[in-house]
Amino acid sequence: MSEEPAIPNIDFESINRSIADRTNVFYWQTDRTLTPEQSLELFWSGRHESISYEELHEAVVKALPGRHVEFPVEDADHQNKLGNVNIVQNVIVDGVEHIIRTHPRNLQNGYFHAEAEIAKRVKANGLNGFDTVVVADLGDVSDFAFIVVEKLQGINGAKLLELDPDANETIAFNMGATMAKLHQLDIIDSGFGPLDNEQARTGKLAGIHDTYKEHITASLQSNVDLLVEREVITAHQGEKIVELLQQADLEPETARLVHNDFADWNLLFDKDTKEITGILDYDESHAGHPIADIACWSTFFEPTRLEHFLMGYKQEADLPENFQELFEVFRARYLMSKMTLRIRRYDVTGEDFVKDKIEHGTKHLAETLKYFDL
Repeated sequence: MSEEPAIPNIDFESINRSIADRTNVFYWQTDRTLTPEQSLELFWSGRHESISYEELHEAVVKALPGRHVEFPVEDADHQNKLGNVNIVQNVIVDGVEHIIRTHPRNLQNGYFHAEAEIAKRVKANGLNGFDTVVVADLGDVSDFAFIVVEKLQGINGAKLLELDPDANETIAFNMGATMAKLHQLDIIDSGFGPLDNEQARTGKLAGIHDTYKEHITASLQSNVDLLVEREVITAHQGEKIVELLQQADLEPETARLVHNDFADWNLLFDKDTKEITGILDYDESHAGHPIADIACWSTFFEPTRLEHFLMGYKQEADLPENFQELFEVFRARYLMSKMTLRIRRYDVTGEDFVKDKIEHGTKHLAETLKYFDL
């Protein structure tokens, strides 16, 4: 193991204390206490170089004593570049394919235990969850955390769309239907908002807030301030959006699992039938309102894609009479967060795919502002 942190001038102990506290976090990737430059080095570019293949293998072997661990030959010379935060790597445990997701070096992981418990309960209720073999928490600050999970079968949705663009409507429909099924599961034990990772370690899914409003308004003003500063919205629009979100009745009757990242790249599909075979990455999941999940989903894509998604959703569950109003309110909140994250990231990376996401977000923002006469 490395004896020194990957970036010596960063106070990782302080950062990790902050990362563990999500009381003022709406969306972790947006509101975590890192500068864009630090995020670039730790997550967006530097994470793969900070952990060697040999070191990763040694760590998994140590975490699974008495079990045979090997990495597929094709992955030996390069680590898988999938994922936006964790390093994703195939691993074979006792002859069976698994996945290891490794958190960037030096940084405490605040969701692996919650993710393991969510996936366990989703699978127990007949949906496409997965079993977890082990969660290895961060030890020394120079170390890294990781999780080893069951490998589900299927093709990544983003890859499937590349191979078969004409399947877009079917895929969107199936995504809507599967999300509706997920929302019908009563698997949250208590609370709202981000799930307490330490309680999840003991088998409990508990949100850290007493009300959902506390989660929705967390870091809202700072997100709005940046978008006003960058002239994405006017000061008047910003004030009205904050007022809207503070006054709206957004409390669900019962807290449900909000996946919060239910996108093509986090789902596996049967290549032929286009049915969903796996639901992945619960790292941003929280306890909240189902309509928030739909609003979050919409912000990833062109607004026109929502029609087929909702057709699938309504096949499995009813939408409330005030769906459109709830959707627009939640979409406004997600846009404040997502646009903040995308702008910060584009500032330091200039990535084309982030630019595309900003363009999608701008279209959604125009629709929401029009809906609220702003």
